[in-house]
Amino acid sequence: MRGTFSPAINAVHREYALSGSRSAGRYSRLHEPTLYLSSLVDGVIAAMIAHEAARSAAQEIIEPDVEVFGIVDLHDAAASDTGRHRPR
Repeated sequence: MRGTFSPAINAVHREYALSGSRSAGRYSRLHEPTLYLSSLVDGVIAAMIAHEAARSAAQEIIEPDVEVFGIVDLHDAAASDTGRHRPR
């Protein structure tokens, strides 16, 4: 899939913005770098507000044009039913 997707990033680590998470997350373990992307900036803003206590104050939204593989749509019931992509 190719397009413009908007991750929220920690500005301090901007150069690694597309490398994936540096720590375990809601849908990934520590050894599974995961890049959370949204096609809607509003979705990123909502996530930043919902998780602001666990985030750096230096958050910003970038909008890179990327080509991505291994996409899991967390709104897809079939993907969620595998148990592999459930919140931890």
